[in-house]
Amino acid sequence: MNLIMQPGYIFNKYFMWPPGRFDPCGYTWNGFAFSTIPLCGVLPTCPSDYGPVSEEYGRQFGTCGVSNKGITGFRCAGSYCDDMYFDCTPMPSGTGSNASGGRWTSYFSEENPAQFCSTDAFGLVLNGIVDGIRATGSYSDNVSLHCAAITSGHFGNCQWTGWMSEEQGHQSFNGKFAVGAQCSGSYCDNMKFYVCNLMP
Repeated sequence: MNLIMQPGYIFNKYFMWPPGRFDPCGYTWNGFAFSTIPLCGVLPTCPSDYGPVSEEYGRQFGTCGVSNKGITGFRCAGSYCDDMYFDCTPMPSGTGSNASGGRWTSYFSEENPAQFCSTDAFGLVLNGIVDGIRATGSYSDNVSLHCAAITSGHFGNCQWTGWMSEEQGHQSFNGKFAVGAQCSGSYCDNMKFYVCNLMP
């Protein structure tokens, strides 16, 4: 019954699709679902998160996949935050990014400093937005960020989020976009992000 009512939701929940190959949440019309709403109700909308990203074969990285989108939320699951998921959200009007002109940062872990989408080692000159994550090592111990170059707009009101791990569930950045990240604890168990408002 659920498959007939909302196949996009079921496929998104139980199957992994390569980025850009299939958008199950693009499924928007189902006459049977609409006719049975009074009796059966409706299923939740498809989740907005991408993932899981993990060190396991075939899952080492994930990106939003298109320009003008960035990461605005995060959650993880499994031991030591092993499986990472992130939300991709369109950037505000008057701002933009070039995903194809992006780059991966160096890997960071609990032993290494934070990484930023910036032109300096300290994250003081921000010129990119995080639109992807990759991982290597046991329990995704080493993490790297994909930075899409900003083509228009500027950053403001930047701050660090709190630490998050598999115990906290989904964490929204409250409209801010990730521009950096760091981790702590065994196997990079705890993550936090440096997030900013984007403005024209």
